[in-house]
Amino acid sequence: MMRRPRCPEHPHNKVWFDGTYGSPGRRRQRYKCVPPPGEGRPHVFTEPLPRLRVHGGDCPECERAYGGNEGPPSVRHFTYTAREVAGALTSVGRGSSYSYAAVEARITAKRALPAFHPQGRPRASRDSAIVEDWIEVFAPVLLEARLPSEWPEVLLLDDLPFRVRSRWSKSGSIVAWRVFGAVAADGSVFRLEGYPDKTPASWERFLVALDGRPQLIVSDNESGMLKGIELAWGKRPYESPVVWLCHWHLRFALAKLLHRYGAPAPLRLALERAFQKRSDWERFLRFSTRYRVPALQRWLDQPDPCWWVGQCTRRERVEWQLENRSGTYPTTIGAMEGKFTWLRDQVDQRKFAFRNRPRTNLMLGLMQAHLNHLDNAQEYAQEIRRHALSLGGRSLPRGLITDPSGYRSLW
Repeated sequence: MMRRPRCPEHPHNKVWFDGTYGSPGRRRQRYKCVPPPGEGRPHVFTEPLPRLRVHGGDCPECERAYGGNEGPPSVRHFTYTAREVAGALTSVGRGSSYSYAAVEARITAKRALPAFHPQGRPRASRDSAIVEDWIEVFAPVLLEARLPSEWPEVLLLDDLPFRVRSRWSKSGSIVAWRVFGAVAADGSVFRLEGYPDKTPASWERFLVALDGRPQLIVSDNESGMLKGIELAWGKRPYESPVVWLCHWHLRFALAKLLHRYGAPAPLRLALERAFQKRSDWERFLRFSTRYRVPALQRWLDQPDPCWWVGQCTRRERVEWQLENRSGTYPTTIGAMEGKFTWLRDQVDQRKFAFRNRPRTNLMLGLMQAHLNHLDNAQEYAQEIRRHALSLGGRSLPRGLITDPSGYRSLW
């Protein structure tokens, strides 16, 4: 016998099936509450989360066959079921474009035209508006429990720029926008957020978004980032994070300088091991004295922003880092490279399309959940249903994340 829900207003009355409603292929079951004689008039109602009428199929959660009126539930006024919405959001987190995720959702929901060829793919609209709406409405709910709220003790910082063509630039391209990234020492992604620039104010906004402060920050020697750290947490010793300059970036900067000025091979070979331990660094300095490269001496004697040690040169900064090096924390931001490489591969081909910053940051949040292995379509669907039930079966309004006419919040 098919299951019939109780009337939300009269739980003890009889309930009859009363036909269906909705578009073809997306029909939902409707019910009629029938009171005892003399106790009122019958009225029609639907479940808080209306279910599709189905003809066969099995529920992956209940592990049993569907009844005719027990199809997948959906949020009120939504054509697609919660499971189809969750599948699209999972696809976006794994790097799919909005258009591709929308096509997959339409094919899954059988809202596509037949293929031209018997073995071809069904034809579906590539309009991405439905996925953009789902990201706006449901991504904040899904990310609330998946994104960390407090910084770890050791933090790796870097940014990933995205360049687009520009005829106004001498190089032929400009940095349109960039992603600020923060990764913990164990490789878990703590924050990804898009910004139109890398000014100290932008870095400050990024860093104060979470509670607490790290004890150690590993980063490259980027002035905007260092100033942003100072604005976020000050520069008083023992009350602000220790900023450790990435050894790989320091070695790369020196290698680039030596190559530019034609340094002899022994000096360049000594640089390969210079950042492994203090004795190797001193060996590199002895070679630099023997093969004098004026640009190298100027680089070593340049003042360095090291507020927890005091005023010092870059030479003294490197020596301090090598003296205090420990095997318990990273000395480079190499743990971020794999994350940023994957992110660049997924976003680079459509980087020009991201203009709305709030929606882009929600997409980056879904990607962060994927990188941390916290994305699961079944769990997403369950949370979407719980959220909708808390709102009486409805969702929050759509179309609120918009930029004013003529203005772009990202680039």
